[in-house]
Amino acid sequence: MAFSLLTRRALVVIRNNHPCESFNVESLARSCGVSRRVLERQFRKDLRESPLGIINQFRINRAKHLLITTSSAITEIAEDIGFADVKSLRHHFRKIVGTTPGIWRREQKSQISLT
Repeated sequence: MAFSLLTRRALVVIRNNHPCESFNVESLARSCGVSRRVLERQFRKDLRESPLGIINQFRINRAKHLLITTSSAITEIAEDIGFADVKSLRHHFRKIVGTTPGIWRREQKSQISLT
C-alpha cells in the first residue's frame, strides 16, 4: 500500500517520539508542517485511523515489548511510554489487545516458560 509523503513522514516522527507524554497530535502536525486537520484527513485516507490511534498503537507495542523484556511495574511502563497514568495504559491496552497489561504479561511469560 502506498502512503502519502505526509503519512510516511508522520510515521517516522511517531516512531521516534511516541514515548514522550508531551508528544501528541498537535506536536506531530507541527513536526510535519501541517495543520492538525490536514494530518487527520490524510491519516484517515491512508490508514483508516486517526493520528492519535496510531500513536497509541505504537505506545502499546512498546508496552508489550517492555512487559515481556523487563520486570518493571506497569505504572513505570505507563509513564515510560507516554501515558499520563496506568489507568490510561489499561484502557488503551484493553482496547487494542483485548486484555489488561498484567494478564497479557502473565500469559506471555507462561507461554515462554512452556517452550
